[in-house]
Amino acid sequence: MLKDAGVKMIISKTMRLNEEVPPFMYEKLVGYYQKNGYRVGINLVLKKPIRRRLLKPVFEACKYYKVSFCPCVETGIFLEKETVRCLCEGEKVPPIMSLFEKIPKEWRVEEISKKLAKHMHE
Repeated sequence: MLKDAGVKMIISKTMRLNEEVPPFMYEKLVGYYQKNGYRVGINLVLKKPIRRRLLKPVFEACKYYKVSFCPCVETGIFLEKETVRCLCEGEKVPPIMSLFEKIPKEWRVEEISKKLAKHMHE
């Protein structure tokens, strides 16, 4: 279990669709977001009931396992007393691609897939 491994908080939010999202993802999602969301600045954001439905399983699992849950910028979806904040006041969420660039190479899906494939053939 993650809590036994030392996990103290889970951070989860729904995607805000904008030009920073890789083109293959943007093209597949833009129609759904336009039909089921609204624009906030440069972002397309899903309607609150959809965002709640998407995040609820993570939220409920955190409650069950007594791990803090941070809905990041998803304000007003869950009771504030049942969640924690993961950003300081005024702090901006970094662009998603900059986060991927910080993932150590050995943790990336491509590297893990190579290792698994190698072990399966041994």
